[in-house]
Amino acid sequence: MKTTLRAANLSEKQIEEIYTVLSLICKQEKLQLEERGDRVVIEICPQGNMECVQEGSHMVIEAHTSHGGPGFHAYCVNLLEWIDEECEAECVVSDDCGFVEHPDFQRLKYEVFYPWLSDLKRLLLEDALDHRNYYFDSSHYLVAKQDDVIITPCGFIDRHEFEQMDVEQLAPYFFLWNEEERDAQFYKNCALHLLAKEGYGRYARMNEHSEKYASMIVDYIEAAYAKDPLLPLPLQPYHELCTLLGRDEAIGEGVMMDEEVSQYRHQEVYHLFHEWSIYAPGCCERSYDAVHDVLYLMAPYADASWGWEWMWQISSHALEPSKWEGMEEEGERWQNDTIFGIVRTSVQEDLTLLQAVLSAEERLYIEIVVREASDLPYLKACIQKCGRHLLQG
Repeated sequence: MKTTLRAANLSEKQIEEIYTVLSLICKQEKLQLEERGDRVVIEICPQGNMECVQEGSHMVIEAHTSHGGPGFHAYCVNLLEWIDEECEAECVVSDDCGFVEHPDFQRLKYEVFYPWLSDLKRLLLEDALDHRNYYFDSSHYLVAKQDDVIITPCGFIDRHEFEQMDVEQLAPYFFLWNEEERDAQFYKNCALHLLAKEGYGRYARMNEHSEKYASMIVDYIEAAYAKDPLLPLPLQPYHELCTLLGRDEAIGEGVMMDEEVSQYRHQEVYHLFHEWSIYAPGCCERSYDAVHDVLYLMAPYADASWGWEWMWQISSHALEPSKWEGMEEEGERWQNDTIFGIVRTSVQEDLTLLQAVLSAEERLYIEIVVREASDLPYLKACIQKCGRHLLQG
């Protein structure tokens, strides 16, 4: 589902006016607006952004709303209509859910979003979406599939329980913004989603990324409590994150939720790199060198003074060809369902170098610098679970 504002044949004055109006509305609504390459992105909720793209005298502002939910869709339509009303330029606001023509939220929720969720439930029970990203609006990783559980945007659900749940019961797990207003459940859903997707646990202060999301999780839990003090909340991770962040707790006598809180990064995940899926701990510190097209995954750490235990360097080409000489003769061969691989180890001073070449239609080169030899069996096992068959939906 999506909603769009289009404006064509704009003068420079009209283009500037749209950007000014957009900025003022974001300021009034307390929405973060930032330039990312060739587009302007407005962050509205953890599962929903709006993007503005200008090409010459044409401008398109659009939001994909399936992951956000009916409340997010309605909000985005209203926001685009607000922009249209404030601008002199001729704009056309549309959506593929019929909400622009018939702004009936109950119809939007029960006749558009709920049937979509019902279809998604059927596909999940048929295992038709294995290894596809149907649960995040965007991500650098995929959650590793587990037997007898269903992956949702807000955590795991037991497969049998999932099968028995109706769409109304499932909606909070899949739609962060399921009601027209941003109520307590909305803020709770946002917290559960970020815990599932970006919960680093004891590594919350590893870097700016992990600390940012830890703070957001705490903010959302406190916002949910402020809206409804009786709503059961994920208070255990709340207390832990407040302690790690050195932050005073704002919740006194809250209600602890009974359901287990999922944090996908606390296990191994598939880190995405081109067509490859790299099996490694979800809490890895990730960085990407766009100039040389190299992905780095560093062992997670709670304190920067600890230093890293191992570091992956992943590339689709051999950065230093001489370092790979003799792999065919010296390496240990293996294969899984989708790739062939060769792996070897060598000692360099007080470090061990683990090298692997993965082959399918193309090759992938992996180097892991390891401080402790005791980590080698685990890291080899991770390499052997990498593949090319995992797809982003």
